[in-house]
Amino acid sequence: YALVDRKAEIVTPFIYDKIKLFNRGGALAYREGSYYFLSSTGKEIVPVYNEDDIKDTKYFIAVTYRNAENRSDKVELYSYDGKLINTYKGYQMFHFTWDDKVASIKNRDGYIMVDTLGNKISELNVRSVSADGILDYGLNFHNNKAVARKSDRYGVIDVKGDIIIPFNYKRLDNLLGTEGENVYVIRDENFNEGLLMEGNPQPTSIKYKKLYCYSPFFIKGEGSDGREGIISLEGKELT
Repeated sequence: YALVDRKAEIVTPFIYDKIKLFNRGGALAYREGSYYFLSSTGKEIVPVYNEDDIKDTKYFIAVTYRNAENRSDKVELYSYDGKLINTYKGYQMFHFTWDDKVASIKNRDGYIMVDTLGNKISELNVRSVSADGILDYGLNFHNNKAVARKSDRYGVIDVKGDIIIPFNYKRLDNLLGTEGENVYVIRDENFNEGLLMEGNPQPTSIKYKKLYCYSPFFIKGEGSDGREGIISLEGKELT
């Protein structure tokens, strides 16, 4: 296979075993056991050995390089025409949250947050939160807020690292879908749940078996006896 540009001109030799086109130009190509980012002009970027190490972010291409021990060594960000935008040594591109037009690049201590131009916004010494509360999949920002983990405690930060909710909780999740999305669910050691609102450091009673987003303005709560009721965003039981 070879790469053809938008003018239907062949810009690479017919040397690739497979080519996967990117939406905004360029492609992921494979030959002789290595993967390459091919720019829109046919320029071949230094090879990597894992297909997942070349990511199309819709704003630029992120290439993760690994050392002899297969550990990520650096991340390079490229424009679609093959120009180097930025290099972040010792980091691995991990997660994109373009709702807030930021991406997180992970290292041993935390993250560097970058914007859609590939420029650094901040350095955050926190860990992310996964569904199991253990694995580190990347910071998931929404409305400029993300639940994060520090020293096995959970809190909420913004993209610049300013603390919105202190890291005081053993488990904390955003209740997405509520008005303003400023409501969070906290859990204790017995998996009982309670509500926590931004700006109010005192949570509701941690007594519910499960809390759900019922509508943008109401929450459904399930008690230990299986009975359900409706709760306001302020934590008041209505039914």
